[in-house]
Amino acid sequence: MPRNFAFMIFHVSDLHFAEELYPSWTRSGAPVVPKTPPWRARLSLSQGVFPHDVAACEELENETKALIRDEKPQRALLVASGDLTLTGDDSEFVMALTYLRGRLQRDWSGVLGIGPYIRETFTVPGNHDHWYSSTMRGFRNPTRGISPIHGTYFRGPVGHSWWHESLEEGSIQLQLMGIDSRDPASGSLAARGYIDSTSLAALGHDINQADIFARQKSLFPVRVLVVHHSPQHRGIFKWLNEIDHGSRQLLDQFCQRHSIHFVLTGHVHDPLVPAPGTPHTYGMELRCGTTLQGAPPRKLPSKSGNVFLLHAIYEDSGSVEWRTDVYQRALQGPFTEATSKRYQVTL
Repeated sequence: MPRNFAFMIFHVSDLHFAEELYPSWTRSGAPVVPKTPPWRARLSLSQGVFPHDVAACEELENETKALIRDEKPQRALLVASGDLTLTGDDSEFVMALTYLRGRLQRDWSGVLGIGPYIRETFTVPGNHDHWYSSTMRGFRNPTRGISPIHGTYFRGPVGHSWWHESLEEGSIQLQLMGIDSRDPASGSLAARGYIDSTSLAALGHDINQADIFARQKSLFPVRVLVVHHSPQHRGIFKWLNEIDHGSRQLLDQFCQRHSIHFVLTGHVHDPLVPAPGTPHTYGMELRCGTTLQGAPPRKLPSKSGNVFLLHAIYEDSGSVEWRTDVYQRALQGPFTEATSKRYQVTL
């Protein structure tokens, strides 16, 4: 690695934790039925969400620990781009956050979790994370939050759909920010995406303040936006699971105006890491696949299997470089590096 390896960002997405952790399937090949209320069990199966593969959770922990140990970044972060849960119930948030921020009891023989290795976790909600609030609690007033643990799940102030964090290592200022892209008018189960212009304006104010600090301290700003919905995704049912056209335009204008280098997304369970030199100077999308969701016997959770992205930011000879590695896991075994792309970061 180059001499000044400032930040390592583990990018996971669409974890879809249920309220309990299960092996994917029994030895006989029959599905393990979660102990959830019948309506939620039916909902999970109708959406193609299956119990977690405990081995995948363990392999992600192993890979996280090994990468941090071997590459020795100055700072390791975790970014989860939405859909931490299956239906947005409090018990599911507890499972997801315990795994991401601490240690989760696997069984009598041990525990799982990446919290001991990555101390800083940043998340945005996905459409699944709003389900329970929408269907069971009449979620309409944003001041009520997503759930009673809203403050520990979504970093922004209660009632806000955005957050902004400024982190410094060496001469690099990482401006990491997130926004809730779920369309509040889309109903309880629809996955449509929407970007609120008011939230973007407030986020822009925070960026301007961080830029003043960066200039005063002669720091090189790297700006990264985390959002659940993919601006580039074009699905079959546009009204259901895409981000709407007006929001795409707003997001593109925002990225150009505020020099957002990368947009980290998820949602469609299909990773996207474009080749360097693509036309967009700012706002390049780096999309993660589903990282820990289970699958039927002898099947993959998506066409790419389980996926996480590893983003590295480092200085070399006065310039700043961003590297993205795609790590994939097939039917069994460890996560392995599938591809790697390098991008030059400019002011």
